Amino acid sequence: MKVIYDYPVRTDERMRATVTLPIGAQIITVQSTFNEPTISAIVDPAASSEDREFVVLSSGAAAVVQADVDLDSLIYIGTFQTSEKFEDVNLRHVLHLFECLKKTS
Repeated sequence: MKVIYDYPVRTDERMRATVTLPIGAQIITVQSTFNEPTISAIVDPAASSEDREFVVLSSGAAAVVQADVDLDSLIYIGTFQTSEKFEDVNLRHVLHLFECLKKTS
């Protein structure tokens, strides 16, 4: 029986993340949950798991350089927003989640 589960996307300093998902997981959305990107996916909880690689990019070339990625090697998952308070100003960020294609030799 398939169900929908949520998985947090915890990025490192280069905005990359490894998320362990059941094999065959179908990602249906990414949303911000308590200012943290969260993937919702249709999964078979009885399936074995696999690590999948993701990167979060903001608009602009600097993010591509920071994450050290080639845009042609990414699959777009979705866009989400976060916000933070800095010196009494609310800053909003529009971010984009991509899955990294596996490299073949």
